[in-house]
Amino acid sequence: MPRQARKRSVTAIYHVILRGMDKMSLFYDDNDRKLFLKQLKSQVCPDFEIYCYCLMTNHIHLLVKSNLLSHYMHHIAFVYAMWFNAKYHRKGYLFQDRFRSEGIETENYLIQCFRYILQNPVKAGICRQVSDYRWSSYRLYYNSSASFVNVGFIKNFFSDRIQFEKYLLERNQTSFLEYLSERQMRDERLREMLKALLRGRDIHTLAKNEQKMILRQMLRETDVELRQLARISGVSIGIIRYLNE
Repeated sequence: MPRQARKRSVTAIYHVILRGMDKMSLFYDDNDRKLFLKQLKSQVCPDFEIYCYCLMTNHIHLLVKSNLLSHYMHHIAFVYAMWFNAKYHRKGYLFQDRFRSEGIETENYLIQCFRYILQNPVKAGICRQVSDYRWSSYRLYYNSSASFVNVGFIKNFFSDRIQFEKYLLERNQTSFLEYLSERQMRDERLREMLKALLRGRDIHTLAKNEQKMILRQMLRETDVELRQLARISGVSIGIIRYLNE
C-alpha cells in the first residue's frame, strides 16, 4: 500500500515526533543527547527553524517551521541513526517508521502545543517541574546566550518571564499528536473507568444531573483531555467544556 502524502501546513509550522523502533531508547547517555542536538543545530537555516524541542528517552518532540520538512527530518534521523549504530555496534532501523507530523494552523494551537511539548517530562513523571528537565529547550527562552532555537516568537505571546512561567504551569485541555498505541491505551483505561461508573447503564439515558456528575468525576479524578472525554463518552464537546468551567 502506498504511503499517504503528508498534509501540508499553511503556516509551514509542524509538531514532529520521532520514536525509537519498538519503543527502544534513542539515548543511552548525555553524549548521545548532545550529538542529536548538534545534528539538529547543523540543519538550522532560513527554511528550517526550531521553535521548541524535548528529548525523551525513546522519543523526540520538535516544533519546527519548514517548507521542506521531510528533507531535513530524514537527514537528521539518518545521520543520527548511523552514528548511534556505529557507537553501539548494532544494525537495523533505529527509528520507528517515518517521523510523524501535524500541521499547526493557528496561534492558539501553536502556543498550546509548545506548552505540551515542554510539559512532557512532567507528564511522564521524570521531573516535578518543566524547569527541572535538562533536555528540552525550556532554559533557552529567557537566556541571553545565543541559541540555535528561534526564541523570538514567544515575545508575541508573553510580556515577560513571569507570564511565561505561569502559562507553563497550566494544564492542557487539547489533544496533540501522539502515537496511536499510546492514545489507544489511555482510551481503554478511561473507558473502563466510565464503564464502572455507569454500572451497565447508557450515559445517554441517564438523568442530566447524574450524567453531569459522572462526567465531572472523570474530569476531576483523571488527566483526561476535553476532546478525549467527548470522544469516549459520546457527549458533545460543548457540554464537556461547560462542565469543566
